[in-house]
Amino acid sequence: MSLPGCFTKMYFVFLLTPIFLTLSSVIFAAAEQTVPGHGSATKLADLLNYSFTPIKSKSLPGLTKETTKGGDLLEVDRIGRFGLKALWYQNGCYTDGKYNHNDFLVENGVVAAGSDGESFDAYRIHEPTHKASKFLGSQHGLYYSFPSREPWNVYQLQGGVITKAAEIAADKIESERYTRIDGLSVSKIKGDITYFFAPARTRVNLFSLLADGVEAARLRQTPIGNISKYRYSMTGTPADHLKQRAVSTRQFFLTNGAYKGIGIIWQDKQNKQIHLTRFSPNLMATDTFDLHTDGAELLIAACTTPDGNIFYATIIGEKGSTVLTLYRSDSSGKLLSKSMPDTSVNKLNIFNFGNDMADLAWSNGRLALLVSRTMHKSPDGLNHQGAIAVIIDPETMQVLKNLGQTSGHSFDNLLTVNRTGEFIGVDLGDNYPRGVNLHRISENGKSSRVVYTFKTVHGTKPANPAGTVYPPYPEISGEGQNFYKWSNDNQTYSQLGGVIQAADGYAVIFSGEPGPDGKALDNSRTGKSNKDARNIGLIRVIERFEKSKGRGNIVTDDLVLTKGVIESGGFYSFGGGWSEQRNSGLVWLTNYRDVAAESAMHIKALGLGDGSILIMWEKMAGANYIATYAARADANGNILTPPFELGSHVRLHRRDNPLVIENRVYIASGDATEKMLELVVLDLSKL
Repeated sequence: MSLPGCFTKMYFVFLLTPIFLTLSSVIFAAAEQTVPGHGSATKLADLLNYSFTPIKSKSLPGLTKETTKGGDLLEVDRIGRFGLKALWYQNGCYTDGKYNHNDFLVENGVVAAGSDGESFDAYRIHEPTHKASKFLGSQHGLYYSFPSREPWNVYQLQGGVITKAAEIAADKIESERYTRIDGLSVSKIKGDITYFFAPARTRVNLFSLLADGVEAARLRQTPIGNISKYRYSMTGTPADHLKQRAVSTRQFFLTNGAYKGIGIIWQDKQNKQIHLTRFSPNLMATDTFDLHTDGAELLIAACTTPDGNIFYATIIGEKGSTVLTLYRSDSSGKLLSKSMPDTSVNKLNIFNFGNDMADLAWSNGRLALLVSRTMHKSPDGLNHQGAIAVIIDPETMQVLKNLGQTSGHSFDNLLTVNRTGEFIGVDLGDNYPRGVNLHRISENGKSSRVVYTFKTVHGTKPANPAGTVYPPYPEISGEGQNFYKWSNDNQTYSQLGGVIQAADGYAVIFSGEPGPDGKALDNSRTGKSNKDARNIGLIRVIERFEKSKGRGNIVTDDLVLTKGVIESGGFYSFGGGWSEQRNSGLVWLTNYRDVAAESAMHIKALGLGDGSILIMWEKMAGANYIATYAARADANGNILTPPFELGSHVRLHRRDNPLVIENRVYIASGDATEKMLELVVLDLSKL
């Protein structure tokens, strides 16, 4: 069941390439009348399939230096129109193998869409076979001999996905000479990468052009319906998760306001302007306008009301002088009110907002803000970190009540609204408490319970950083790893996925690291022995979860409605005290075992209209992406639709939230190179 309120909840990330365009309200309205709306499936052409066909190959040793006299490439470092040069590093260009990699296998061929599509000169470059014997200093840059003096584009083809890798201006090209492709290096390639070259006047695209600045394609059929992707040209630069995977804050806020369609609140990564882009019901047109800010602030959370009010929160300032601003605008972007809450130590206690998270939701005439932050220095001389819950008046944007800390050392959270209008939040903390922490939040206070807790790595030396010495911890030591009875573990071995209201409680979805027995509290499986893959977990808890007997990191049986793993354990704290832990009713939806080959990451969970739960995730091998999957389950963790691939064009970011409206799921993303805003749309026609 989907939850009402501001749609800044659950998580989803998105792939793609943004471009920016503002259409007049006349065009926007006309498009609404000419194409079927959200309730019907627009006929889209299938995604084009570009592939690489090799013709010849050669191993390039990489002996040519950027400073080579005359700028020419040695014959040994050329194949076709392509070549490599060692780039300047500190005091020279290195080619002897001590501070550079050597021997790059390069295949020359063509990239084309089908047998009758236009073909392009292409090169598949493999990981260097000889690695630097000391360390990598000089990297090898790409060079190309362009056949004409005009603007060219360099594209990357990987996993069927085409992205623009570089743009070459005409005045950078010298006839009959090799031109360096700035920003591209082959020295850090893992596996292989394919690049191909095309004149800028040639449209190279997997998607069909639907209208000026709008293109789309059907990606594939799935067991629950078709999945498609739409791309929209923008004049600004949206966030790009594929190029900035480490970005922690949410970037795209999908909304469903009173403007007869969905919208995305997003921030230009170049000039920091905050925008709302609205989509016509048929997704054939957009309308974009600016939202008010006082400067180059960072957008951290946003939501809307059914009548079109827009709420958003920003942060700006250096450590110790952080300014939080809360804005309210009407549906056209006109500023209605704002406030700048007190962030001093005795109020919101925000010293800094760095790698932190925030979420914002509206319900029944109130706003709730869940925000993590680094606090001002405490009496112990440290700047601690934690999340707080805040209630806000949506008319004045003034803080009505600070409900205090939700979890300590908390860098992940989400906020939603249940069917009776109560705020329900969940955040992830590494201590105080240590676990996935579920909250009921209102102006009258908050109630919380840990629903899942996890293992802890202990000290590998007798003394903790404060100098206190503790005894060995032989119960978990072994395999060349000695532990001691103290810990200071900031890892959570988990990610949040979502909280979904069920008929008689809440299903909380997350990732964790269970051992082969499904238990997650084995402290011996940390440190050097931390070989557990990430898997998707689910636990269903009672409606009034705050009435359970649970406390701290202990999940009691009276909290849980699912039938699953029950375990007890604990850890020694920084001060050497024993902290008890317990899990109950854990249901694992995946069974990945080899962490080097497969783990479930970037989990997203959405309640669907039929009462089932849609779960999406990326399958990763370490830091390497494998594929994006989805499955459907009920609130007890029973699989209704087994895992199926969504395709490599659907990439998920750890933070951003999806949106469900009627029979469609929406995922937003951006591409900074192409300057395009994109929507992935999964229809649910087969449910």
